[in-house]
Amino acid sequence: MMPALASEQNGGYTLKAGVSVIDSVPNTFYGNWRVVSKLQRTNAPAKFNSSSVDLWNLSREGDVLNLSNPFTGASASLTLSQASDSNIKFTRVSEVQNNQRVTEVVELNLHKDYFTGTNTWYWQVMSDVNGQIVSTYTARYSVRGEKLSGMSIF
Repeated sequence: MMPALASEQNGGYTLKAGVSVIDSVPNTFYGNWRVVSKLQRTNAPAKFNSSSVDLWNLSREGDVLNLSNPFTGASASLTLSQASDSNIKFTRVSEVQNNQRVTEVVELNLHKDYFTGTNTWYWQVMSDVNGQIVSTYTARYSVRGEKLSGMSIF
């Protein structure tokens, strides 16, 4: 589909026409997943778990992709940057709290009733004086999810 454009120089607005990225997420990605994460590499081994087992619920509400974890009570709206028949990439950026911000970049590849991929964490610590980043801790996990139940689309 061709995009529709209006020149901003003439006081117009740039318009984009097309399919939303979230519409490309396969329905089979939605639902409950048992997810095993194993640390591949980090610059701060004392700050990250070497492995974990979690429950993820991936759902969609309109144009918003949501991830919740009933074990921890955590939930987040995700920024979806890529989706195709079997691949999905999304990012979660936390609000700055106690001069810290966490960004996660998750890339998953769907295989019928399981997925594999990576979850890369960027943990930034900021100066309480000027807000500049004073250190960044990174960790890359391999992830494998096994489908537990259904899909969740509203």
